[in-house]
Amino acid sequence: MLVQRYSLIIMLNIVKIIGTSSIMACGFMNNIRESLKENWKQPLQPIIVVHDSNTNYVPVERIFDMRSFYDEYYTKYCSTIGPGIFLLFDLLAGYSYETAKEMKQIDEDTIEFSGDAYSILKIYDKIMSCRSIKVQCDKTRKWIEEQKMMITDPIDRFIREEGCNMTKDISNITVRFHRE
Repeated sequence: MLVQRYSLIIMLNIVKIIGTSSIMACGFMNNIRESLKENWKQPLQPIIVVHDSNTNYVPVERIFDMRSFYDEYYTKYCSTIGPGIFLLFDLLAGYSYETAKEMKQIDEDTIEFSGDAYSILKIYDKIMSCRSIKVQCDKTRKWIEEQKMMITDPIDRFIREEGCNMTKDISNITVRFHRE
């Protein structure tokens, strides 16, 4: 499953964090409720919920609709609670929490990811292998694979990663997917 992570990036009004956190939790729950109402084959499934972010398992076939879904059922919904703030968010997607990359919605049927080739390749494989949607990508799998710049020395990887990780890819690519 593709993982989505949403983080608060801007608040238009200043509110105590406890108030904003409560509003955000209501918005996160509303997204789950709406995915159930829409009879998704697999409704949103939260994995991590903290005061300012929410990580869900999301069906791959819904990836192109997540921006509009969150705009409607999170941002718009949250603005009707309390002081009426608009909670804006970054939308990230990836194979795992650690490999999630920002997803830009270019138009209704086009999304774009930028980041290391190792992480983008996992997103590519998930989207391109989904039988429920017909998608074209502006890059081939082979091209993405060739862009990887893996750090193999464990000490160098540890220093660059600022911690311990099994992989470190220092490439930076951009890939667009278009739903037909």
